[in-house]
Amino acid sequence: RLRAVGACRGLVSLCVRIARERDPRDECLRPREPTSAHAQQLHYARLECYQVVLEMFEDLYVLAQQHRGFAGGVLPTNFGSATGVAARPPELPALLRMPLLAADAAPILDALLRHCLEDHMYGADELFHFCILKWMMQRDLPVYRYESPYVRGFLETHARDQPELLCRYYQHRGRWAEACDAYLALAGRQ
Repeated sequence: RLRAVGACRGLVSLCVRIARERDPRDECLRPREPTSAHAQQLHYARLECYQVVLEMFEDLYVLAQQHRGFAGGVLPTNFGSATGVAARPPELPALLRMPLLAADAAPILDALLRHCLEDHMYGADELFHFCILKWMMQRDLPVYRYESPYVRGFLETHARDQPELLCRYYQHRGRWAEACDAYLALAGRQ
């Protein structure tokens, strides 16, 4: 019902809070025994909560692709870019105007991703961030443009088949020496 009335922020907050209640000590991320059935149950119980948020992302993504300004169904190149104070995108409103228009979907998706990945309220939930980042990578969205505390670690461990993303991560943050090193390492592999 929260989705139907456009209460995206409230829905995200509720899902993350329920996930935290299901596994308050992050046992699924750092289990004493990795093959433990209990740790796996906690992991899937949290994923079940995050799935609601990922479905909301997916609906926005599909709606954004329907907008005529998208060439070949690809999001605009400025998607996710928020460098500088003047370029900061607007905050996600507490309630979205429903029904959403296709032209509004990409900016709302960007604001919702920013809300989930950059808001300090969700910064402690590593699994939530990893689920979002994985979803973004599967859709070729620019994960490196978001200020999640887990982006770098995610790219180092989960984007090995796309090493240029780590290069772009450093470049986007103006960490030129690290970007050059990463690009040189990438060129050396090829």
